[in-house]
Amino acid sequence: MDRAADTAAILLLDPDRGVLVARAARALLDAGVDVIIDDRPDRAGVKFSDAELVGIPFRITIGKRGLATGTAELTDRATGETVSIPLDDVAKHVREAVSEAIAACDGCTLLPFRPHREFPPYYRAAEIGIWPTQESMSMLDAAACALPIIVNDTLIARERIEGNGITYRLNDADDLAEKIRWLSDPDRRRELGSTGARRMVELFSWGAIARQRLADYEAAVTSRRRSA
Repeated sequence: MDRAADTAAILLLDPDRGVLVARAARALLDAGVDVIIDDRPDRAGVKFSDAELVGIPFRITIGKRGLATGTAELTDRATGETVSIPLDDVAKHVREAVSEAIAACDGCTLLPFRPHREFPPYYRAAEIGIWPTQESMSMLDAAACALPIIVNDTLIARERIEGNGITYRLNDADDLAEKIRWLSDPDRRRELGSTGARRMVELFSWGAIARQRLADYEAAVTSRRRSA
């Protein structure tokens, strides 16, 4: 089963370099790339085979040879190409490779980074918003713009999509495609979108949050008075 295009596996071939791997993983996550770390005490061939079996799009190999020169190996599963990259620039190179892979897909338009305040016009122009892997507060912004959303089934904050979104099985491309087809009905999209816009005002607007905090404080003060 293929993993999402923005997923990378870090294969650690030197068990004494765990701290370095953790730093690289943190940089990748900050760059918006999902990370899987394989630090098992297995042979390199086993790790390579497992990464291929799972369908990891990008493989980052950190071994003693590369560490001696301050580099890691980046392998693109789609092309089979492997290049050496500086360890300090792992996140930059992987993010660029991910962007190129997405841009190469038929029908996909890759936009450069935008400040979050510029997102609403894109949300209003879209018909469906999809967050395939990670949760984000931007889900609330999209729902407030009456955009129905699709997220994966590991979502923790379920209240963000109740009545205004649906879930798909994480990393199951066929299931995601089916959910997109289900939302091809404009009436369904309209119903979910209007529900989301209303719920965002009722539950997640600054006014709603302020009222909830006041209620929390009042409950805490009342509880202390009763116990005094």
